[in-house]
Amino acid sequence: TDSKGCVYTITSLAGGGPNGGIDAEDVRCFAGSSGNAKVTICHRTGSTKNPCIKICVDENAVAAHLAHGDYLGNCLTNCATPVANARMAGTEEDINTEFATANVFPNPFTNEISVVVTNPYNESVSLNIIDITGRVMNVRQSAPTDEGVYTLETDELAKGIHFLRVNIGRYTKTIKVMKE
Repeated sequence: TDSKGCVYTITSLAGGGPNGGIDAEDVRCFAGSSGNAKVTICHRTGSTKNPCIKICVDENAVAAHLAHGDYLGNCLTNCATPVANARMAGTEEDINTEFATANVFPNPFTNEISVVVTNPYNESVSLNIIDITGRVMNVRQSAPTDEGVYTLETDELAKGIHFLRVNIGRYTKTIKVMKE
């Protein structure tokens, strides 16, 4: 925990092998004693002396920071953007993305988002909207149409960046979506 209340946690699975290694960073931080949750950002300053600094911002400021090249979490050496090291578990034979697909429209959206799911083997389907801090948001969802279209009512969501996680059997796809 730093002087601004930001916490950084790394969890690593040692040994490689089938489990590989996982780094996870908790990007929540808190504004002093107020208890108001904020988000840790690596902010690119444009200065050659200090090219980036770690700051703690309100959730509603995250999208603007990400749009101009900042990234979530602590700053890395030379302000390099982190590279995701996560991937689907299992082998390529276990995950056939040709039979299971998911697409969204419109994106950006206002009060409703449609998710088109291709699911020829009738696998179980679950849809979740996740906010920028990782919380699963409560949204109303319609039953799928015959064409595999689900409608999510998003009136309760705050404006900004969210993530739609679609699970079709063992296949998972995460799509970045923006509420205007």
